[in-house]
Amino acid sequence: MSISGVTSSSSSIADQISTVGTKKTDDGVSFSAVLNEISSDNDSADESTVISSSFTKSSSIKSSSYSASMSEFLHNKSDKDEVANVVKTLATTSDYELCSIANSPDGIHGVTYSSTGQPVTSASSAAFNELSVSVLAGRTAIYNEETAKGTDPADIFDKIVSYMNTQPQSYLDAINWS
Repeated sequence: MSISGVTSSSSSIADQISTVGTKKTDDGVSFSAVLNEISSDNDSADESTVISSSFTKSSSIKSSSYSASMSEFLHNKSDKDEVANVVKTLATTSDYELCSIANSPDGIHGVTYSSTGQPVTSASSAAFNELSVSVLAGRTAIYNEETAKGTDPADIFDKIVSYMNTQPQSYLDAINWS
């Protein structure tokens, strides 16, 4: 599936939910690879050097502190084209539920949300999928409007984070935002 130049992974759900960074651009680079490459300051890094792992709420960096750190980093980054690419990826990449199959004997039954441990149900997935379309549209609209105004990409990042923080907690939990 392709949305605004972004392609989702066609690998199995078990492969997707066991790693971070399953969202991919058309050229096959995952969002986590982009962030890791930017934050590592290592120009030779590529996706093959990125170690992906699942994060739980107890082991992940809280979104607010991560967002603040990332914002500071983006504001201080001298390569504005690189910052613009990170922000565009954030703005145009679909969100996916971050699930755990750790306690699932078959990878289908007993699947839970990684951040909360709550069971993933057909109703919760349907609600997530419906909302994710409008959330992506909102992020993309912010990006397009602010880019047209000539807003600094790091400031666009801050606006997108502010927008994301207004989303329902159940949605943010599903993507491990909080």
